[in-house]
Amino acid sequence: MSEEKEKGPGRAFAGMPGMSKELDAAVRAARAGSKVLVENFRKGLPAERKSPRELVTEADLKSESRIIGILQDSFPDYALWSEEAGDLRQEHDHRWIVDPLDGTHNFFFGLPIFGIAIALAVKGRIKCSAISLPAFNELYTAERGKGAFLNGRRIHVSKRPMENAAAILCEHFFDSPEGFKKFKELESKLFSIRRFGASVFSHGALASGYIDAIVEFREKIGDFAAGWLLVEEAGGKFTTISGDEFSLDNSSYIASSGVFHKQLVEIMEGLG
Repeated sequence: MSEEKEKGPGRAFAGMPGMSKELDAAVRAARAGSKVLVENFRKGLPAERKSPRELVTEADLKSESRIIGILQDSFPDYALWSEEAGDLRQEHDHRWIVDPLDGTHNFFFGLPIFGIAIALAVKGRIKCSAISLPAFNELYTAERGKGAFLNGRRIHVSKRPMENAAAILCEHFFDSPEGFKKFKELESKLFSIRRFGASVFSHGALASGYIDAIVEFREKIGDFAAGWLLVEEAGGKFTTISGDEFSLDNSSYIASSGVFHKQLVEIMEGLG
């Protein structure tokens, strides 16, 4: 089956007027990777341990191969980093950042909350990104200065106040007594706490206004690069834990609608 005839997230976006060639490549790559994931979901694929509590499946590797192939065919000189392959090229101002299966553990256990994240960084600044959630047939796209979109529809963050808000707080809050104390303080001021196990899902939900904030520690670059731009283009804020300007050199962050971002930073003081 040719790539143009494949069904799945983002089918209508290839060649969409106004889309850069780079975002078009990211969308095509996300579609191809999504097809691999859908074909292998709930098929009982074996998994190997990358670390005591981190898995990788054959689907991760197959999706990665398809994505990398399309990106490199489209822009052969660009640098590229991917979750499983690591750095494939380094000497270029343009660098693709790829997570071919975010939410591997959800995927392995048969939970549909997983997806693909592809971002293009130019001198460390994200230019465009695509996030695919194949189980939901959803494709998020963003280009700097052009807004954030879900399946071609413009999306925006929420306007809910903190007392009515839902937030995602990562498990690393429980690594220390001080972290647990911060978690309890946040829990007392928010309406609801959630944890999905896939950053792609969380970032899409925040950009769409379904949730209101995310606090994460020690994430890999592929987990946040695409979502960073998506959230900002949807009108949200994305900073370090201490509220400073975020960069790809950071790994911990607060992302929010912006309505109560300052309060989150104040509560998190001393933990970043």
